Parts: sequence; structure tokens; C-alpha cells
Amino acid sequence: MMRHPSIATRALAAPLLLAALLLAAPGLPGCGAKRTTETTTETVEYPAGSTLPDGQVAERDTQVKVTRETTTVTEKDSGCHGVVGCTGKVVWEVIKLPFRILGFVIDVII
Repeated sequence: MMRHPSIATRALAAPLLLAALLLAAPGLPGCGAKRTTETTTETVEYPAGSTLPDGQVAERDTQVKVTRETTTVTEKDSGCHGVVGCTGKVVWEVIKLPFRILGFVIDVII
């Protein structure tokens, strides 16, 4: 016989899921994050007898093209963009307020 979740379990599931999403959301890169990828290619000259990047020894002077790719993620924290972004930011600040106050009180006590 299958056991069904109790009413209390179902009543707690939605608020716990909402709290988990609200706590995880600020850590995710959102619309304010900008991802930049920069690719640079340069020619490197290896003299005879030196070791090439693939581990082989150059028998004569060799030129190898080396490509490097750099990805940078920058977060913008200057204001909010759009109605949804501003609303989310205000809601998050309201949710954080009691925790900041509690942290301040604990910091004063300790």
C-alpha cells in the first residue's frame, strides 16, 4: 500500500521550495552579468632542439601558432534594469532585512 504525503508535508513543500529559489537566485548570474570571450593568436618561434607544446623536440627552427581563449564574467551592480529586475531587487532586500538585523544583534552580543 502506497503512503501518501500528509497535509502538513504538502503545505510545507511550496514555501520551502520558494525559499530555496529565493536564496539561490542572487548567486546566479542574471541579466546584469556580461560574459566576454577574447581570443588571441600569436606565432611563437622555437629554435632547433627545443621542446614544442605537443612534447616533440624541434629538429629545425619551427614556428607554431598558439591560440589562447580568455573568458571574463563581469557583474553589473549599478541600479536595476526594467520593472521585473527592480521588483525582484526590492523583494530580495525586504527578505534580507530580518536576517541582517538578526546578524547585527548577534554581532553586538558577541
